[in-house]
Amino acid sequence: MTQDTLDMWDIETDFQLHAILQMPVMGWMALADELGVDGTDHYAAARMLAYKVLQDHGVFLPESE
Repeated sequence: MTQDTLDMWDIETDFQLHAILQMPVMGWMALADELGVDGTDHYAAARMLAYKVLQDHGVFLPESE
């Protein structure tokens, strides 16, 4: 993975984390359940969402971290 790809992933993760933190608690809990992450792990959810967004935009990311 190139440094540019890592930088894009970090930027998108920050964007997704901000969006998650703005969600109402019930919305966050539903999203956490849908993603299969712990209800206290906002960062893991943000990374997963960022991964999906970048893949949808054709950015190559490895299957596992």
